[in-house]
Amino acid sequence: PMYAVLEDANGHLAVIVHPDPNAVRSGNWTVWRIRLADFSGVSMHNIATFRLGFGDRNNPVPGGSGVVYVDDIQLHPVRCLYPPSRDLNEDCVVDLFDLADLAAHWLQ
Repeated sequence: PMYAVLEDANGHLAVIVHPDPNAVRSGNWTVWRIRLADFSGVSMHNIATFRLGFGDRNNPVPGGSGVVYVDDIQLHPVRCLYPPSRDLNEDCVVDLFDLADLAAHWLQ
């Protein structure tokens, strides 16, 4: 499996394991989106290192081979990656505010 590690300046680690244990075996380019909130236990204001790893982090086995291309590591503020289809006011939630928007523009 592939995993990502954040470590803060105080030495606290947070590890996120890719949900697909065979992700690195895919021949296709794939996106792995991780919410920063999922890295619990580290200070987001004092990150010292970011690492990607493969295999069992707690019991590493030498001798693996292959090529993994990593690109476009990005950090974004909170945003809606998969907006609901009925979200009229584009806040990523279908709620009474959408109903109010619908009512306000009913006959326009």
